[in-house]
Amino acid sequence: MAIRNMATINFNGSKRTVGILKRQHDHPRINTFAEIYPMLDAINTEHGIKVKLIPPDLAEHITTVDAGSLSDVLWTASPFPVNLVIAYEIPGKPFYNEVVFKHGYYSRLDGAFVRMILSVPSDYRGETNLALVIKGFSVADFKWDGRDCVIVIPENEVGDRVLAIKEFPPLDGRYLPDPEHPKIVIPRGNVVAVGTPGTRFLEREKMIEGYGSFPGDPGSYVGAVFRSVGYDTDGLVICGLVHRISDRVGILIEVPPEDIKKLEQVKLD
Repeated sequence: MAIRNMATINFNGSKRTVGILKRQHDHPRINTFAEIYPMLDAINTEHGIKVKLIPPDLAEHITTVDAGSLSDVLWTASPFPVNLVIAYEIPGKPFYNEVVFKHGYYSRLDGAFVRMILSVPSDYRGETNLALVIKGFSVADFKWDGRDCVIVIPENEVGDRVLAIKEFPPLDGRYLPDPEHPKIVIPRGNVVAVGTPGTRFLEREKMIEGYGSFPGDPGSYVGAVFRSVGYDTDGLVICGLVHRISDRVGILIEVPPEDIKKLEQVKLD
């Protein structure tokens, strides 16, 4: 792999650099958080760098304020994961002990289905129409048990790291972000009209054949939060929250200032 298309922007009074971690043609596709985080850790360890996924507030900035100057990067890398994991249930179904998402496009186990599972914190069991968002995610937060990838956030960390998005929308559509958590920009509430200022488009995960009673209906999901840019029906550029990663070239990442020169001198194989 290699990091290309690096660009530096001003964000909250400081300079931040982003780039695309490009996938070589012979490298396996990277589809889930369970592949992304170990891969970044391995690259950082091998090359003595600290590249990371885009934090949500920076993702919001580059898909709105700097969308024009970064258009080549964004159009190439969208949708891209941000450093958040989200879990939600089928609309109307309460949280029980676990949220289970059956993932059908995963390369680690020869393309077979695996299950991404969140162990639901006790405070949220029995709640409906919520999305749980995990901040500061890392490889320490999940483990493999056969074909199950299980996320467990210690109860003493839940208050600081798990955010509850109320009135999480049951359907795809245009929504305003949750005003209680403005930095993570997750849709909430009722659908709004095309052209409404501040709109974010939500694309929920769908049930799949052999797993849901009605394939194509809104399903459950456990996985990374992805951001994207695109054109609305009135021709305006919008940014969205989607469930899928770009399968074209690679992943948008943030590069610390001290690593820029290092990356100009090394090749990430």
